[in-house]
Amino acid sequence: GSAMASLGTGNYPILIGIAAMFIGAYLRGLLDR
Repeated sequence: GSAMASLGTGNYPILIGIAAMFIGAYLRGLLDR
C-alpha cells in the first residue's frame, strides 16, 4: 500500500518485484513437496 509507495524511489520497485518473485517461487516449492 502507501508504505510500499513511499519506498518506491530509484530501484526499490524492481528490487521488491524480484524479491517477491523469489519468495513466491520458494513458497510454491514448499507447497509442491
